[in-house]
Amino acid sequence: MADPITIKLIFSGGATGSGPITLGRNDFTTAAGGRYLTATVNGGSRIAAGFFGVLPEGSIKKVTVSAATHNPNDVVRVETSGVVRTEVDLRGHQQAVTFGPADELVFVLSGRTEVVLIANELSEAEEAAAIDPVTNFVHRVTLRKADGTGFSAQGSTSPTLVWDAATRQFIASAVGAGSIPLATLNPRESRFEGTTLRVRVTGCEDQTAQVGVTQAYTGDFFLAQTIARGEWSQPFTLSHDDLLAIESSSLRAGCPAVVADIELLPERPQTMVAVSSARTSPDGSTGLAGEIPLGEWEYQSVNHAGVEVAARGLLMYVRDHNGNSANFFQGTGTGNKAIINSR
Repeated sequence: MADPITIKLIFSGGATGSGPITLGRNDFTTAAGGRYLTATVNGGSRIAAGFFGVLPEGSIKKVTVSAATHNPNDVVRVETSGVVRTEVDLRGHQQAVTFGPADELVFVLSGRTEVVLIANELSEAEEAAAIDPVTNFVHRVTLRKADGTGFSAQGSTSPTLVWDAATRQFIASAVGAGSIPLATLNPRESRFEGTTLRVRVTGCEDQTAQVGVTQAYTGDFFLAQTIARGEWSQPFTLSHDDLLAIESSSLRAGCPAVVADIELLPERPQTMVAVSSARTSPDGSTGLAGEIPLGEWEYQSVNHAGVEVAARGLLMYVRDHNGNSANFFQGTGTGNKAIINSR
């Protein structure tokens, strides 16, 4: 790996993801023997493979990127022919991406932001070994209904979210009736891979509220969870053009607004097993659909037959009616072996 070049870009007015950054090497001020470059970006959002003439256009590069921002919608993307290959949240620590001759580095920034790029050329062996883990972060959206009504799932509404730097969250103070599109809550490319979130409702008259998902094309909604006022829902996942459905009663006397706090979580929950259906067993007992903590399955006894972690889920062994071990499928009786896939 060659000696790195550090480039500091000061985006004076944010970046939309459109248009090239037209700086050339002579537009930068230099320090540290020419290996630290600084310039102000007054327009454009996209960096081509030549990196302003600083590095060879045809080389493979490892680019470490960081920025002075707490806004979760501030991102950098690696795009190839207009297709997003990687998207990186610019909050927090430095993160690295691999960048090739056909790629562009694309910035989407909400306002004035300082971005630091550390670019290295990679050898063939270094490029083959390169793995770029991407770190995601929790971020919160707060919806406030101060018109006296509660949240409703029928229809759709797209409230305007305003970034509050002091509390580091998006806040909407005028929320209409209807479900909220996922694209409003998470406009980033990551929503197409699924966005896990949880919801808390306060300020409503009744002691409970409901949350779930609305199908965009039909408008049908399913309220999957009933939560106590002030209680966080269990995490659930929306993706693509899904809408978040919330139902609550009207404003409680003395409260300034009915409030829905929504936390977008960095990854899908891996500690729950989803039981999607239930049936009555031959001995008359009834299974229950729902979510069961992983710890309740793993290493626990099922008629002393046991449970083990398998590649695609949990492998559960049970006994048949006469008490013999049944480590294989055995018809429709209770002596079955089953794979239960974690979501």
